[in-house]
Amino acid sequence: MATASSPLGHRSGQFNSALVSLHDRSRANLLFLGHVREIRAEAQNLLRYANELKDKLMDPHLNIADVGYTWRTVQMAAYQRDDAQVKDLFTVIRKLMEDNPVLLDRDGDAITTMENVWERVDPHWPRFPENEQPDENAMLAKIAEVDAILCEVIRAAEILTLPDRINDRLRELRVGQCINFHAEFSDELPEPVARMIALHYLHDHPLIVIGVVDVENGLIYRASSNVWQRRLSPLYIALPAILGGILVYLGYTFLPFLNGNVPHNFYDVLPYVRAYSFVIAGGFAHTAVDTIKQYRANKGQTFTALGDLLMWIHVKQAPIFAGILLLWMGFVGLIVSQQGPDWEAAFFIGYSIDSFVDLFLQRFTTVAKTRTDAIKTQLTQPGR
Repeated sequence: MATASSPLGHRSGQFNSALVSLHDRSRANLLFLGHVREIRAEAQNLLRYANELKDKLMDPHLNIADVGYTWRTVQMAAYQRDDAQVKDLFTVIRKLMEDNPVLLDRDGDAITTMENVWERVDPHWPRFPENEQPDENAMLAKIAEVDAILCEVIRAAEILTLPDRINDRLRELRVGQCINFHAEFSDELPEPVARMIALHYLHDHPLIVIGVVDVENGLIYRASSNVWQRRLSPLYIALPAILGGILVYLGYTFLPFLNGNVPHNFYDVLPYVRAYSFVIAGGFAHTAVDTIKQYRANKGQTFTALGDLLMWIHVKQAPIFAGILLLWMGFVGLIVSQQGPDWEAAFFIGYSIDSFVDLFLQRFTTVAKTRTDAIKTQLTQPGR
């Protein structure tokens, strides 16, 4: 696929095919997709044969007559077997589409195109006739032609089947988890360039997979197919942030060990609520700055909040929850560090929360160890 002269293109019918098959789990559709994958596998096998022949022809240590004899007696038999198998598969697919008009209407033109392209393989397939001196340059030219034809077949099969394979993988994940496209599909698309072409195609047609494609990092994130679940994601992540503010207000209003006698005056509690709000604001400001840097550096091919804010929030729910918990720790660290409810300090603590939490935990660990050692010393002293 990577050696084909044109990128992974599509026609509107093929795009609609992938979109419809997203929800079609019928036996007929699964058989159809399975047979198309078998054709792709046979095409990839023949492509390997052709590339092996090319390597042998270009090897100065091999005799071209010996290469031709091996090709004629071994590889030609394998080619004829694969060719017959593919033609039988096209016949089965035709019968399947006739019995299921929905498949015929959806993918009939794509299958006809694939079959016509396959018919071009045999006239260009390299052959070494007996009692003839092979022409190395002519053979290399035939291999190049066959390479392009087989890549076209593989490309057409991928457009029809790859989204379904990706969706099968994504259905095994929770929302927010991701698959590494390069690791998962290296068997189907062995060349990195081919996988990048496929990733760009999926990125440009986001509705054909139940996930979000990060081209730059080669990742596909699982997303919910329920539109309301995606739309409510901002509310889900706002709730813990709001809950934290309510707990700060109630704690400083009614808990005496936080700030003396209770109840406290509203204006005495307000600075702490404001400091908590600025911690949260600093954390979100840090995320926004990182997003803008990443978006500008990767020209929109990395999955960021600027590309699709609602989907980004939906997919990143779990990390955002974890980040809010870190911001809670940052607020606690601000108070116990005796900085007081300083809103400027609160904002920059939220902005640099990772570094601050590490520093706070190190200090807490040191103090805890000192106190623990002191208690152990007291316990080990002989009684008086």
